[in-house]
Amino acid sequence: MWSGTGYGEAARNAVLALHKAGVKPRIDPTGFSNAKISTFGQNGQITKITGYRHVTNPALKIPWEVRELLARLQHYPVTPTAPRVVQAPSTVFERYVERDRKLIGYTAWETAKMPPKWVDGCNLADEVWIPCFHNLQALRDSGVTKPIYVVPHPIDTERFAPSQLRLNGFFTFISVFRWGLRKGWPELFTAYERAFSDQDDVVLRVLTNFRSAEYETQAHQIIDHFKQPGKPRVEILPLEYVAYDFMPILYQNADVFVLPSRGEGFCLPCAEAMACGLPAIVNNATAFTDYVDEGNGYPVACEQVRSEDPNDPDRDSSAWFVADIDDLAAKMQQARCKYNETLEKGARARQTIIDKFGFERVARTMIERLAANGR
Repeated sequence: MWSGTGYGEAARNAVLALHKAGVKPRIDPTGFSNAKISTFGQNGQITKITGYRHVTNPALKIPWEVRELLARLQHYPVTPTAPRVVQAPSTVFERYVERDRKLIGYTAWETAKMPPKWVDGCNLADEVWIPCFHNLQALRDSGVTKPIYVVPHPIDTERFAPSQLRLNGFFTFISVFRWGLRKGWPELFTAYERAFSDQDDVVLRVLTNFRSAEYETQAHQIIDHFKQPGKPRVEILPLEYVAYDFMPILYQNADVFVLPSRGEGFCLPCAEAMACGLPAIVNNATAFTDYVDEGNGYPVACEQVRSEDPNDPDRDSSAWFVADIDDLAAKMQQARCKYNETLEKGARARQTIIDKFGFERVARTMIERLAANGR
């Protein structure tokens, strides 16, 4: 609830959407990361105990009114049988199973098939919420037998909104992702280089973070490559923690969101950018097909292939979608050259997010499902 992860952002928005609709949930900001806690025994020796903690992220600088609300809701009284919604990877659902309380697992999966340990977690819940229709087929094909409902991640369309203020004059492509093969960064940089040169007034701005030194090295190699003569401008911003008000500003100072991700369970950055009036250039597959089309963005042709990521063994037996680089490059050129069309698509992109993922719209769905589980 207090973290800068996608799960944290989605959980906060779910609570804020419910609260705005008049429903006060009690929140339990218990995280799913491991922590070693030091204790001192009677003999003076230090004992390390493994526990679970929620990673508090003070760098988010969440506004006072939101922090105060979340703090109050940690103590809000609910009935002993009120359903519990666990918004987390399904591998942790077993920690929250209770005899007299319904468990709703709110999770997501990005590629064609969910691994067995994730499936087992889903089948411990009474029902499963997933944020996109692509997940319905993926979870069923993987062996999830519990009822599954599509409950999109709500987007704060007041926080993420267009702005008239621009801080630079370049046509700006923005991409936001945690560095890894699934996000399709090889296709992104290859297509961008194919589409533009240093003679074009464009910049590709990438906001990312790294889980390993290997990933950081890859990014530095990309930067060095684009420093060569004739290459278009590239900016890679390795920001681990992003302040609450910084993301809207980044989107408001860009023209197009681009992310040829090979698989998405929802993609909060894409929906947030669209709420700011940016059309999206994304693969025509997985979660993107729920809300990106030719009218509000630039769907990219892609091919389904076996997924292989040595740093993510869960996806070695699944499949993902790899963008056609020529089509990706052509869509980037189209967005740059047909600026009026880009603006029109951006306006429709914002309306799409309001209609599909606005607080009021998603809150209605959540309230319906909570009532069905004994709210």
